[in-house]
Amino acid sequence: AADRGELRMFRLSAGGEPIAMQLGIFSGGVYYTPKVAYDERYAKVSPGQVLMRLVMREVAGQGARAFDFLGPHA
Repeated sequence: AADRGELRMFRLSAGGEPIAMQLGIFSGGVYYTPKVAYDERYAKVSPGQVLMRLVMREVAGQGARAFDFLGPHA
């Protein structure tokens, strides 16, 4: 994915420290998010959800037409 220019990595920081990260692949107009992680010390402020919103806005601006969470349908 990196060789094809499809790999995306996003980080949310607080006080210079990463508190959430997301690894994704943007291919064919679809953003796939196979890995999301956050620092559990910040769970009360949902850093993973904050980062997800920022990522969705970013990839939409890059032309994404779909966002695939790669999990069971809910």
